[in-house]
Amino acid sequence: DRADAVAAREGVSASVQATLKSAGGLVIEADNGRIVRRNTLEDRLERVRQYVQADVAKVLFA
Repeated sequence: DRADAVAAREGVSASVQATLKSAGGLVIEADNGRIVRRNTLEDRLERVRQYVQADVAKVLFA
């Protein structure tokens, strides 16, 4: 599959597990879970929420 081809091309070992319950995206773990990068739709929306929450409040209550 594509993940195996990319790992082979880059000279790294990798495994893909389709266990994530998400609307989309992925979670990457390295070094036995010591390094984690989350890029799911839910995580991205949560990061944006903190920036737009104040702007939405200004529009609603100004």
